[in-house]
Amino acid sequence: MINVTYGKGTTKFGPGIQIDLTGVDVANAIFAYLVAHDINIFGPATINVNGELIKKGSVYVDPSGEVIAKGIKYNGRGTFEPVDELKYEESYYSLRSSGMMYEVMPLMTGSWEIDKARFIKEVIDKGIKL
Repeated sequence: MINVTYGKGTTKFGPGIQIDLTGVDVANAIFAYLVAHDINIFGPATINVNGELIKKGSVYVDPSGEVIAKGIKYNGRGTFEPVDELKYEESYYSLRSSGMMYEVMPLMTGSWEIDKARFIKEVIDKGIKL
């Protein structure tokens, strides 16, 4: 299970964000990466990293970074704010159907579940009013 928490960093800029992953989470991420690069595996497969099965993994996001997870926007400075995903989802589909999506996010998959975090970040970063 993926766990998102604030990191244990002690910089003056904030703690950063820690994302802990199980070995299955890491393997699924690698499979998703392969599919995104048009490599599809059918049948049983084993993923090794450095010659070993994956037991766990983690991602540390610097205090200058942000993470949007399950409707919560975490920033590495140690604060978070709720994100109204429904508002963004409605805008996402509206922009997509109008053909305006490429102005906000040139590279998209067409799937709200996959594009969600990146779309929300682009809208916030660009100051787009929805």
